[in-house]
Amino acid sequence: MPDRLERVGVFAGAAPTDAPGVFAGMSGLNRFFMKLARSAPWLSTLNTRFVASVVRRNPGRYIDLMQRKVHAVDRAVLRAPGMRDMLVADFAEALRGGGQGMVDDMAANHGRPWGFALDRIKMPV
Repeated sequence: MPDRLERVGVFAGAAPTDAPGVFAGMSGLNRFFMKLARSAPWLSTLNTRFVASVVRRNPGRYIDLMQRKVHAVDRAVLRAPGMRDMLVADFAEALRGGGQGMVDDMAANHGRPWGFALDRIKMPV
């Protein structure tokens, strides 16, 4: 919709899963689940619902486990003062009403191509 936008801002955005090099530096487990969202969306949905229920019950434990599968740069951020507490609160709030939003995000961000090439964006990003 280039006729309606002047510029785009992105914060903590995901890359399209069909972009070149999108899996570089990503853990094998994360690569697996991102590819699962595309190849077997029904199975990805079941898995995401399960993960959401685990996170919802104990977001702190999930963050502790998450540190094992993220890049070293992300682990350093997770060790920053106050970061863990902030994430626990964020996960608790995000999943307060259930896990459907997490399921929808996984399907939208990882389950299908975006439908346009990033180099077609001509406005400032």
